Amino acid sequence: MNTTPTQMQFSKGQLANYQSNKLDSTSGEPIVGATINVTSTLVASNTPWFGMNAQIEQNTYSDGSPADSGFYSQDPNGDLYSRGFGLSAMVQQMNLTLKQVGFQFPDPGWLLQIRMASAKGISWTAYQKDTSITVNSLNVTIKMHDTVAMQDDSVYVLAGKSYAIKHARHYIWFTADYVLGNLAAYNGLIDTYVSADLAATVKNVVHQSALTISPTLAGVTKTGNRKMLGTLSLMVGHS
Repeated sequence: MNTTPTQMQFSKGQLANYQSNKLDSTSGEPIVGATINVTSTLVASNTPWFGMNAQIEQNTYSDGSPADSGFYSQDPNGDLYSRGFGLSAMVQQMNLTLKQVGFQFPDPGWLLQIRMASAKGISWTAYQKDTSITVNSLNVTIKMHDTVAMQDDSVYVLAGKSYAIKHARHYIWFTADYVLGNLAAYNGLIDTYVSADLAATVKNVVHQSALTISPTLAGVTKTGNRKMLGTLSLMVGHS
């Protein structure tokens, strides 16, 4: 029986404070002295946005990075959607590379971040994009997928109070293949934890990953293996 709350009560003006850190490539622990404080404010509630009833938050950063926005929408069955969850950063990274050969991934749009009413083991495909292009006279098949599986429920402690939370794990992979082999590849893993009581994500872990670009992609700079450090984002305040 699922006793973890599933419906999120969004309220315009609600405030969440996070600490975000890059993770050390060896230990996997947060890098000391590299904390970025993030303030997320719900600036609009139940607003039509790209075909869904959206909750819109504005995020500001202590390191001077430009403010940005997050978009969320929850169905009556508990499914929580997030605009571009887990893929937006990857799409931006790949587009910076692939624009040199005339290809751009589209905005991934609304993705099913987590199923708040589902138990461990329930899985789904949040995103699947397969397309064929021509690169340097090569016929290339490009694929980007995000498959998700629910994990065990757990508890998050904030200001001395315990909150029941749901946990989903996103497996993200990208390949660019042609008849003789692989031109580019990426595999990523994101753990996301959400509290219905707080109406917010309380923890995101983007695990360390690697992006490989083959020298066969003539005209594309920075080929080879690129290590992409993981990040940890933790809620440290809520009002």
